[in-house]
Amino acid sequence: MSLQWPKSGPNDLSSYALPGIPWVTSSALAASEVRRIAFPCVTKFLYIRNLGNTGSIAVGFSDNGVRGNPAAETHYMTLGPTSSLPILELRIKDLFLRAIAGTPAFEVVAGLSTVEYSHFPVLTGSVDVVNEPFNGIG
Repeated sequence: MSLQWPKSGPNDLSSYALPGIPWVTSSALAASEVRRIAFPCVTKFLYIRNLGNTGSIAVGFSDNGVRGNPAAETHYMTLGPTSSLPILELRIKDLFLRAIAGTPAFEVVAGLSTVEYSHFPVLTGSVDVVNEPFNGIG
């Protein structure tokens, strides 16, 4: 009898039914810097807060998404000074932050699932998922 049990996958419901494993980071962004946060496992939820009194942060799910042109279609959320997003129940493995203005400081709190980083697909607008890309990612 084998002891090599199957690992949790991206659509394994039981992996997301358990409470998340806590994960926290905080730092500051340099002017116009894009920061990729690679979580050790797929998230169950996220909480993101801009800690600074000045400066805004673009929050998105791909490098292209946070570099979007505000005059055209954008694929990021804007986090103004001393503001936060509501808790987002999202399954992601990477988060991208960009300093839109100033040098803002941020805090990210996540609940991690037991799904390994490598078992989750890369979210990008160029990946074909049954003839549809992940629209809205960038």
